[in-house]
Amino acid sequence: MEQKDDSGLTVNGLIKQWQSKLRIEDWTIRTEQISPESVDYNDENYFIGIERDFESKIGIIYHDVELYEEAIVHELLHIVYPQLPDQTFEEYERFIEWKTVRTLEIKDKLVY
Repeated sequence: MEQKDDSGLTVNGLIKQWQSKLRIEDWTIRTEQISPESVDYNDENYFIGIERDFESKIGIIYHDVELYEEAIVHELLHIVYPQLPDQTFEEYERFIEWKTVRTLEIKDKLVY
């Protein structure tokens, strides 16, 4: 049985809801739980990341902890806002983090 969040939505339900809000319904998004042994944590305690194929519009969210709304929004925003050629990874992550906070602040105003 798939875990539900506080709103009663499953992870797949949250992904579908946010795909609609972010207007990326034409993407196929799936999730894959990974083993902690397969992760290089780089001073982090957990791993959540998305692999994106912009040509085929497929995204896979890899995770070693349970997914939650903020993490889902963060990963989907990586599709909406690809990294710019002159952006460092750190700059890009700060931007995505800022967009995640802003998007969650206005989520009830987003039309889908």
